[in-house]
Amino acid sequence: MKILIIGYGVVGQNMEQIFPGATVIDPGRGMFPVPDDQPYDVGFICVPTEMLPTGHADVSVVNQAIGEHEKDCDVLCIKSAVPPGTTQLHIDAGTEIVVSPEYFGRTVHANAVDYDFVILGGDPRDTERVARAYQEVKSGAFRISQTDARTAELVKYMENAWIATKVTFCNEFALIAKAFDVSYSVLRELWLEDPRVSRSHTFVYPDRPGWDSHCLTKDIPAIIQACRSAGYNPEFLQAMTENNVRHRGLPRS
Repeated sequence: MKILIIGYGVVGQNMEQIFPGATVIDPGRGMFPVPDDQPYDVGFICVPTEMLPTGHADVSVVNQAIGEHEKDCDVLCIKSAVPPGTTQLHIDAGTEIVVSPEYFGRTVHANAVDYDFVILGGDPRDTERVARAYQEVKSGAFRISQTDARTAELVKYMENAWIATKVTFCNEFALIAKAFDVSYSVLRELWLEDPRVSRSHTFVYPDRPGWDSHCLTKDIPAIIQACRSAGYNPEFLQAMTENNVRHRGLPRS
């Protein structure tokens, strides 16, 4: 299948590893492929969705990429993090498009995981076409889940909110351990003996308390604002964010 990758940041580079030989376009990096008269089977949109001053996700670059490349591809697949409802607007407008949350990170925590699944959200006819692209490069052990667009969009924010919550929780217990003159490293290992607790994101770094990663810093405010726009105030996520700010401001000596 002919694959187009739009955007060559962390996500685009990882997508190229999954689909070697794909055509990559990223004007910001000076990457302009030779035009091809034949349409691509799948175009993966891997452009950034940065945080606006209001905390909302800026989806303008995603919308621009869709407008510029929907006629170049049989189906588009958004790999960028977008608020729930974003993809459905394009589906309702007649665009053949799917959304697929990505889990490629910039830290050792993300890179330590070999992701053996993909989630595809959208019209079943379109998710099936993207699924076939993965079937050509993955073994039968690879898990392909297909759902509606809004669910696929929300699960990405749920994953990042869970990681942020876990980091906040561990930082809180590091402070609690210090108050009781207990080693957090020892406490952590004993806690992790419980098989119900996973080991990822449980280290606490005294010189870098809390979370301040690119994805969490933009995605947690984005889902908070999206919830408020939908009529729900996510007080837990807001409190978790405020605690992270508190953790980052406390002395750790």
